[in-house]
Amino acid sequence: MLEELTVSNLGVIEYGRVTFGDSMNVLTGETGAGKTLVVGAIQLLLGAKGDSQIVRTGADAATVTARIVDEKENEYIVERSVLANGRSRAYIDGKAVTIAQLEEFTSDFLEVHGQHAAMKLGSQPKQLRIVDQYGKVDTSKLNDLRSLLREKVEEIARIESSRDEIEREAAIVAFEISEIKKIAIKGPTEDGDLELELNRLESIESYRELFGEIIDLCDGDGASTTGKFSQLLKRSRSLAGTEAISEILDTISANISELYHEAVTSIDDLEFDPSRVEEIRHRLMALRDIKKRYGPSLADVISQLSRLEARMESFHIAPEDIEALKEEIVALRESVAVEEEMVASERRRAADSLCAGVNLRLGDLALARATLSYQPGIARDMSNLLFYFQANPGLAPVELAKFASGGELSRLMLAISLEASKDYTSLLFDEVDAGVGGQAGVSIGRALQSLANDRQVIVVTHLAQVAAFALTHFYIDKVTDGANTRTEIVKLAPDGRVDEVARMLSGHGGSTSARAHAKELIEASRSSAKGG
Repeated sequence: MLEELTVSNLGVIEYGRVTFGDSMNVLTGETGAGKTLVVGAIQLLLGAKGDSQIVRTGADAATVTARIVDEKENEYIVERSVLANGRSRAYIDGKAVTIAQLEEFTSDFLEVHGQHAAMKLGSQPKQLRIVDQYGKVDTSKLNDLRSLLREKVEEIARIESSRDEIEREAAIVAFEISEIKKIAIKGPTEDGDLELELNRLESIESYRELFGEIIDLCDGDGASTTGKFSQLLKRSRSLAGTEAISEILDTISANISELYHEAVTSIDDLEFDPSRVEEIRHRLMALRDIKKRYGPSLADVISQLSRLEARMESFHIAPEDIEALKEEIVALRESVAVEEEMVASERRRAADSLCAGVNLRLGDLALARATLSYQPGIARDMSNLLFYFQANPGLAPVELAKFASGGELSRLMLAISLEASKDYTSLLFDEVDAGVGGQAGVSIGRALQSLANDRQVIVVTHLAQVAAFALTHFYIDKVTDGANTRTEIVKLAPDGRVDEVARMLSGHGGSTSARAHAKELIEASRSSAKGG
């Protein structure tokens, strides 16, 4: 329920606060007083477009704030500001939101009906939503099936259309796999191991020179170094007091002998193999090339081979898989068709019931000869259903989108609201009584008051017969001091309400006869409401 509305700097409204009742509220006033601005303020909260022209001259922004209370007594504060530069800001409980989020939130509580909103009734999607909401038509299963069917159709189309591209990519991947496998990498350290072996083979002459010089030194031509140390050791042992020197000479003699034999053994093991050197060089070149393409290391090349092989597996689509997909699509289409028939059946029942209920109400809204009907359309699920309106017998039914009379269309929307608007806690009607008067006005007032029995109804009207039915009455007045003009919103006391209804009846509210007529109309409306 829209409990309170505060408006500031919106057009001629400098500041206004309205606390609405929970039943039928009316807003009345002279033409041009600002009633449309109050409706516009509420529509801003519903996401309507705002521009800088609605901002009061000299103000930085026009602001609309509302306190909304839901059925569980939870209270929310929503706000919409339109800045002087045309930009908008929106808030829900102080948190900044987008205009779309504001619209989504507030539209759960409040719906606006008026000549402009009634024109939307000509929209085929709007008509379908009305039927679905009225009949509580559940289309979730149909939507899910259609979504799944669309996915499968897109999947097989993607396979069919990209088969050549897949084959080209598979050929590239196959070549890369073959190229890596042809190298037959022995492991992630093969290149390092070969570098070490090549280094040793290429340095064999240096080894040979080293070992040769050691052999020459230890046992060269003439007296050998080993022999010399052996003789020195004998002489040292023959002399007293040279035990320490003898021990050292003994150790040196043994080490030289061991060094000599190690050098001989090592030089005998040296074998230079030119063919092996060439083989290693070619192998290292091949490994460098493969690392350049898929590396930088052999470990990376091995990992890339695994990835390529997995990629190759993904290219494989067996013919039986495609056939299974086609069969699944056929089955889904059959399921969609069955569900469309079920949805159509529900929509047909809802549309029949809605039209019958609306037609019973049209007589109370000065449309006794009018009828609402529909055509199911050609879609199997009746998703292109269209409403038709026949204003009088003998006239051809006309699509609502092509119906010209805004007043009659507004009353038709009122009848639909009476029959179908069960979910909204607040309904706003903007001059749905346009073009009628007298007893027809009383009927519209009674219908609106009936609608207010279980929800809040806010009505903007020029018609006294409608205003008389309200439990809460607001007067919109434009005042000026010669320099500035502003709009005031006043909640009327019982006497003030009589004066306003009298003004609406006669053009001025001061005469005794006009006030008497106004009292009579208000009392009659109250009695009619109680009787209803």
